[in-house]
Amino acid sequence: MHILALETSQLPGSIHLAEAHPGRYSSHGDLTLPDRQSTAQCFAPRIREMLHASGIGPRSIGLVAVDVGPGSFTGLRIAVTFAKTFAYATGADVLGISSMDILAYQAAEAAEAVRAAGRRLWTAVDAHRGQVFAACYEVAPDGSVRQTVETQLIDTDRWAADLQAKDIVTGPVVERLGSRLSASVQVAPVAVRVPAAEWLARIAWRRWQDGERGDLWRLSPNYIRRSAAEEKLDAAPS
Repeated sequence: MHILALETSQLPGSIHLAEAHPGRYSSHGDLTLPDRQSTAQCFAPRIREMLHASGIGPRSIGLVAVDVGPGSFTGLRIAVTFAKTFAYATGADVLGISSMDILAYQAAEAAEAVRAAGRRLWTAVDAHRGQVFAACYEVAPDGSVRQTVETQLIDTDRWAADLQAKDIVTGPVVERLGSRLSASVQVAPVAVRVPAAEWLARIAWRRWQDGERGDLWRLSPNYIRRSAAEEKLDAAPS
């Protein structure tokens, strides 16, 4: 099974190509998209280059994994549209994975302290306008995670104030929180605070083995909130 993973919830984003068998997982390469170009401009060409360099044809891809958000409106829209088009053209299966799930799995694998019993793991992504997208997970000693609080849109200060002692926090927003985080809150390692395409691929492979299959026609970005432009249009006098 060759897997193509597309992670663009946080720009510039990344792409991962892998070969997976039960009990074995082999990476064929990672690519971070260039931040000097727009995602739309470089996305398809970079994927084509990666496949060519690996000697893997498009129809050899059996599973396309894509981050469905929350995150960048533009990045999510481009990646999900590409994933659906690619899967339709090649006959590959497709799975959409939440940004929050990716962050939770990365943190659980990165530090033994995250897997300690009874500790809550919060994932958080900047929603701008003084808000964050946040979700909470329970992490088992074996590294498996279970979401206990669904992704919510909440004021940043309110969310930070509600964190409990020994809670663990991860996500791109951590860098901006600074002193708003209590000293009793543990922060996940820097290396796992941004969703990575490799972990997206690994999670999708696990779920695919468990029998999960995505619906190509219903796959769509999970923005959580409407864009600023849409909200402004709604507020304008008719």
